[in-house]
Amino acid sequence: MIENPKKRRLNIEYEILYNKNFNPKYEIQICYHNPVQNKFVDYDDYFQADPVDDYKKNELENNSDYSCHETRISVWDVEYNAYWLETKSLDFKIEKSIKLFQFLQDPGEWLNDYDKSEVGKLEITEVNVDEEEKPTEKVPDVEESSMGKLEKSIERRNNGEITPEEFEKIKKEILGK
Repeated sequence: MIENPKKRRLNIEYEILYNKNFNPKYEIQICYHNPVQNKFVDYDDYFQADPVDDYKKNELENNSDYSCHETRISVWDVEYNAYWLETKSLDFKIEKSIKLFQFLQDPGEWLNDYDKSEVGKLEITEVNVDEEEKPTEKVPDVEESSMGKLEKSIERRNNGEITPEEFEKIKKEILGK
């Protein structure tokens, strides 16, 4: 549970270049820059985010070896401890602090670069913050159970309960690849 939570809905427009074996709706993760650790973190005592939606806005001209080049919108409900973050970084603004990453990386790490076999570019172009607190819309049950299974598998991998190879097999089963 986050102390002194501030809740916002973020509508993140981003440009992505990817292959069809990659599904942005399920394989993109939001992180924030933790000013104390000086790294991007997806979940801790000061920040958590729940996916609401991710959809294609429009296709872009594709002059690459990747099969898809799009502008997409990713919608997240975030909750964060603004008081703590603002005392650690005086110019903290949630919309400037977030970044999208390729989901399911090695334990405790996010790629600074992307798996080039799947993603060629992942760049935020605009972030709109709804200032009013909004009730969290439930993602359909299928997505919740898939995301829940994925999160539990990540925890098991990070705790050493399963090997990275077992994790990849479970991931493929969950995502239907």
